[in-house]
Amino acid sequence: MLRASIGLNNLKLLLPMISGRNELLEAKTLISRAYKEISQEAESAGNSINIPLLGIMVEVPSILYQLDSIARDIDFLSVGTNDLTQYLLAVDRNNARVADIFDALHPSVLHALSSIVTIGVRHQLPVSVCGELAGDPVGATLLVGLGYQQLSMNTRNVAKIKYLLSRLPYEALVAQANTMLTLNDPAAIRTSTETFLADQGLDALVKIGQMR
Repeated sequence: MLRASIGLNNLKLLLPMISGRNELLEAKTLISRAYKEISQEAESAGNSINIPLLGIMVEVPSILYQLDSIARDIDFLSVGTNDLTQYLLAVDRNNARVADIFDALHPSVLHALSSIVTIGVRHQLPVSVCGELAGDPVGATLLVGLGYQQLSMNTRNVAKIKYLLSRLPYEALVAQANTMLTLNDPAAIRTSTETFLADQGLDALVKIGQMR
């Protein structure tokens, strides 16, 4: 990857499944070693290369309690909502016997998402979200209300979510998200947010999201 970025200097590396600072530092050591090697190759050919920006996927619950301490070691964060939900709730989403317990709108997940974006803002780290929640009208509504500004989703959902968000006042999104943080039932959170969207004349998009 470093060799391919020679002359472009636009490489960003996103490390998955980081559970602690030691893992991050070990990865940084390997990246630094590779950078020194490739930068020498680049210089010998009259080119230059920058050390890439480095981020981590926030998907292992243990890292939630170490984000403040590793902020100086990274350049950005990306939240993997699928795995984060699975590990927070101790539910295998591919196991039919317990799949109904898997819910990214669980209060614990929402509070974790709120905490992550707050830490990102505190340390001036860009924070993005990838996972099925970002492509869900209810999920996207709450994510933007919590403060997320970069959402990654399946391409089939982009137009729908873009349309949805363009018709919702940001202040209303923030108010809705803050209210949902006070609830303790995932079903109530979804129902309340669907009602909020219906009140904004966007109930058709909610039905589309449910069908998918």
